[in-house]
Amino acid sequence: TSANEMGHMTLAVTDAPGLDFDKAFVTIKELRIHQLDSAGSEDGGWHRFTLPEPVTVDLASLNNGAMANVFNDVTLPVGNYKQIRIVLADSDDALTASAQAKGLQTNNEIQYSAAGATKVAPLEIAYPIQGITLLGNFSVSTDKTLRLLVDFDIGHDIVRFRHGGQDGFTMKPILHYFDLDAAGAIVGQVDTSACAALSTPCTDFVIKAESTGDSGSAVRRVVRATSVKPDGSFVLYPVPAG
Repeated sequence: TSANEMGHMTLAVTDAPGLDFDKAFVTIKELRIHQLDSAGSEDGGWHRFTLPEPVTVDLASLNNGAMANVFNDVTLPVGNYKQIRIVLADSDDALTASAQAKGLQTNNEIQYSAAGATKVAPLEIAYPIQGITLLGNFSVSTDKTLRLLVDFDIGHDIVRFRHGGQDGFTMKPILHYFDLDAAGAIVGQVDTSACAALSTPCTDFVIKAESTGDSGSAVRRVVRATSVKPDGSFVLYPVPAG
């Protein structure tokens, strides 16, 4: 491919529900892209895109089809890429303007309920300078913009621990992604009147879409999950076409 040919990519983030947290904030500051899935953080060949100002998003709010557009126009040489890294601000760094605007105490923060009160704790990110790795096949062409949606899963990837008698939280993310030009949605409704006799309201349910896997296989893999809105509606978006 000619080095003069350039293509475009956008990147947004979304999440599956995490019922253990009221809010889960992360502050994103940089995107790195490489053509090799084996490239280390200090190797050459990375394409780096630093945001003019870091962006703080509440992952806990990004379900039911919600997403946060973070990188709106990334220009890359045409070709195939194998690795993406999303770099977060360190929780120990000075508070960014975006985190400050949301009233946070640290750049990455968990807000949760305990004993009837709202509590706050830093979200620790291991080696944030190296970025969170996402492996896949990302094809950048001249004829259309590659629209990626990166899926976190705070319900499984944020781990609570005890330190000095206090709750602490760390993130061990396993990211997934969707090409939005090859994805669809499942929209549904729960009859909330059927929950009247239950001790747990309908809004505490989680809706999951499972892949049937290979023909004849009994294995089912959850590909998307979401919560139920107060009116009983839910949106599983995106899900892979098929």
